[in-house]
Order: sequence, then C-alpha cells, then structure tokens
Amino acid sequence: MFLDLKYEDAYVKSVVIKPDPEEDPDTLHDYSTMLLVKNPAAGMHTNPISRGFNDCELLDHDLILARVKEFGTRFFDGKETVNVFQLAATLAEYILVNDYL
Repeated sequence: MFLDLKYEDAYVKSVVIKPDPEEDPDTLHDYSTMLLVKNPAAGMHTNPISRGFNDCELLDHDLILARVKEFGTRFFDGKETVNVFQLAATLAEYILVNDYL
C-alpha cells in the first residue's frame, strides 16, 4: 500500500491509502474489515465520580474528556470504530495538511 497525496500549490490537501499493483484489493478490503480500532471517546464516562475521580481531579477529568471527545470526532468521524487503514490515512492527512512536521 501507499499514501496517495494530493497537492495544491506546495501543500498537501488530502491523503488516500491505495493498494500497490501487486496487492490484491479484495484481500486488503477483507483485512480492513477485521482490523478495527475502537473510538476512545465511545468508552468515556461522563460521570467522573463513577470512574473514581475525586474532587481535586474533576477539572483534569473534564479536560481529558473534552480532548478525547475531540479526538473521536476528528479522527473517527463520530463512529464507534474505524479500520486501521482509514485511521492511518486520516492521521497522516491531519499531520500533513496542518503542516505539523
């Protein structure tokens, strides 16, 4: 597989994972349906007390919860799971498009 980078001017605008010519697209599709990553936001509890947080940690809990929810929205498109290839492409695109290198 390879990352197909689409450019506009000197900037990456999108990233898509594509199979190499010697790879079987059907096999890659089969793998993608088995290699799923769970959205970490899906398992987050909104009630910090039920998770064992004490009063001193409530602000930290709220910040963590907000960041994990943002991660889930941005990289999982709000879905409970995504396949590992899609997640890799989404993360690569975010890094490259936003020039975080």
